[in-house]
Amino acid sequence: MKVAYFVSQYPARSHTFVRREMDAMRGEGIEVRAYSIRRCPESEVLCDLDRREFDSTWPVLPASFRRLIRAHTGLLLRRPVAYARALAFAFRNRLPGAAGFAYALIYISEAALLADKLQQDEVDRIHVHFGNAGAMVASVAAQFIGVPWGVTYHGASDFSYPTVEMMRWQIVHASFVRCVTYFGMSQAMRQCAQSQWHKLFVCYSGLPSNAFASEPVRASRQAGAPLRVLCVGRLSPEKGQRGLLDALAMLVERGIDAELVLAGDGPDRNWLVGATRELGIADRCRFLGSVPEESVPGLMAECDVLACPSLMEGLPQVLLEAMTARVPVVAPGIAGIPELIADGITGLLFPPANWSRLADCIARIGTDPQLAAGLASAGRERVVKDFGLPVTIRPLLERIRTMR
Repeated sequence: MKVAYFVSQYPARSHTFVRREMDAMRGEGIEVRAYSIRRCPESEVLCDLDRREFDSTWPVLPASFRRLIRAHTGLLLRRPVAYARALAFAFRNRLPGAAGFAYALIYISEAALLADKLQQDEVDRIHVHFGNAGAMVASVAAQFIGVPWGVTYHGASDFSYPTVEMMRWQIVHASFVRCVTYFGMSQAMRQCAQSQWHKLFVCYSGLPSNAFASEPVRASRQAGAPLRVLCVGRLSPEKGQRGLLDALAMLVERGIDAELVLAGDGPDRNWLVGATRELGIADRCRFLGSVPEESVPGLMAECDVLACPSLMEGLPQVLLEAMTARVPVVAPGIAGIPELIADGITGLLFPPANWSRLADCIARIGTDPQLAAGLASAGRERVVKDFGLPVTIRPLLERIRTMR
């Protein structure tokens, strides 16, 4: 059995979970190879693990016109009926209008290149992460060469336009539809007929076993030291960091000595830096930019609370990582997050975009050492018990092995 893992762009800074999942599949005896429409810029390769994925992933693009013609010609000569069906499939399931027609042509071109490579590699199953252009290309490629394919839906981006428009027919034609949360599965159910619900299942993204191999070592907060808040993620509007800055300013106004470290980069960085000056908290905020994966545990070891201020999510890996590291977490009660965090037991939840309540949660952890220790202990126990990859991948492993 050879399984193609396909993502629109891979590796990417936010796709650690894809690499971990592929490694776990290999540990179960599945031969997995990575493919993408395009690879990330080489400047985003920050560590040896990223370099391994960058070097081993086969990208569809860039491609020469000669290679494109050769791929189409080969598919047409070897499987003329399947070739015709694939073209019909792509145009029948395209988005409406002239733009939809143009995108269908692009997807067909890229799918032929992918299909040609998959045939050379003797791949017999395709698993796509995200329902975006990657799913479009992979589904057409599967038609070209007659192999089954399945898709994983992650978060809000999969249920937004235009991806949500493509979801309806993806569910019809996919062999399986994996959702990483029950909330996500409920949203996928809304987009398809009840007769298709049997294809949908939940399979959480987990952490590798080595994440639990040793007891985490954390720096204790010294008397009189500021409360250390960490936020890890892309600096973009949907991640809500602007609201976290408001919450930090509220804490300072209440007389709580707190500081914030933001690990990650993105389009909002300059704007957020300016906001720290406007709020009078610039001396309390550090922007680290993009950090290598291996640096994150060290950051967590030095913080007192991990804050996730997101406005939209699936089930953030950073919450799993923080809980495993015995770091108390604060997160919004949205999407799949309440499936991980029991409020007041394994972490604290706040209403999304309610920055005053976010400040309250951070203050509770900072002023109640007993609560912080209890959350840290219960949070780690929750993740170790239920979110190790050998446990979480079982439903997906079964579907991949039996897909047809």
